[in-house]
Amino acid sequence: MKNIVEHVPRYFEPYVNDCFATAYGACLAHLGHDPRLVLADYLSFMFDPSTNFIGTTFMYRFSTSVEFTEAELNSSLGLAYFPETTYYDPDAPYTENEKHRDKIRFQLYIHDDSEVAAARLKELIDSNKAVAAVVDLYYMSYHRAYMKEHGLHAIVITGYDEEKGVYHVFDKYLLSSSDFDGEIPMEDIITARLSDVPRLNPIIGEYRRPIRNLWMEFDAGSDYTPDRAKLLGILRESYSRMSGREEASTGYSGLRSIEEFRQSLLRRKEHPVDTDTANFFKEYYNVCLKRVARGRNRFRVFLLEIADLLPQETVGVITEQLAESAKRWDICANLSLKLAISKSVRMYDDLDRNVQAILEIESAIVEQLRLCEMELQV
Repeated sequence: MKNIVEHVPRYFEPYVNDCFATAYGACLAHLGHDPRLVLADYLSFMFDPSTNFIGTTFMYRFSTSVEFTEAELNSSLGLAYFPETTYYDPDAPYTENEKHRDKIRFQLYIHDDSEVAAARLKELIDSNKAVAAVVDLYYMSYHRAYMKEHGLHAIVITGYDEEKGVYHVFDKYLLSSSDFDGEIPMEDIITARLSDVPRLNPIIGEYRRPIRNLWMEFDAGSDYTPDRAKLLGILRESYSRMSGREEASTGYSGLRSIEEFRQSLLRRKEHPVDTDTANFFKEYYNVCLKRVARGRNRFRVFLLEIADLLPQETVGVITEQLAESAKRWDICANLSLKLAISKSVRMYDDLDRNVQAILEIESAIVEQLRLCEMELQV
């Protein structure tokens, strides 16, 4: 009738990219894995000149679905493997992917029947596993968005009590004012997990993103271990992406893409800041550039975590540069908001100065990664 998973860490770090990663971090830590390693995605930057969208290890886009392909999901984490979003079959046996037994499997499941999703949630909790699940904040009474604004959001469910009709939930993504730890009526969670999340966005207009009871399950492969080769491989891949040696889905990534982004800002100076442009800088660049900043801080934390594997002078230099770069990306995010409010073309000059500074800083980071790669032969 009731059960609760004890001692699940209430995980939050300000450098974590989003509510999903925060929920992932709690579940991973409870399973004995270090989120500072597992959630360390590659250092990168992407820019698509045809849309002006940006990203780090994947392009930040507005999505109308929670279904993703294997290729879309596996661009970020060196220690994790994501199968494609899967429609849950309660009768299907679990099978290990032979190609990825050395990684932690992040499986995203959906199901359109709330009873099936609830039954699986209960099974996982009874197996002493906390569950990262997705809800619409519109139905979460603890949040400022309650009955005001729809928004897809990840939480952690740690228990259930059928007699009281509640789930034990926590949501510690403080960047979105989420700070809750307690009981929520089951009916509220059921409604929130099946919402189609209607949104009105000034850039793309009205759209919906049905949640379809989305939840995540985590299992380490039989050969998983965060050994030296895997950890240093994240450095090698980061150098490859930042130096432009590896072509991304939209072209080359890294320093070249930062320069293309800078040039796109300069071209905008030739035109007045109209309403569409202001909305794009407020609703897109202000948000996404903050994600880039958090990504730089996340990579800095990862380096500090594996410092014993690296030349000490390299750790000190790169972590200082990453902190400065993150600060500059944050400044660019704030300038984007100011540009949207003021509609002053002079703000492009401030953005340009900071992006130029970022290019100088991150060029030095790339050089340090190159020297590190040569010394360690990763």
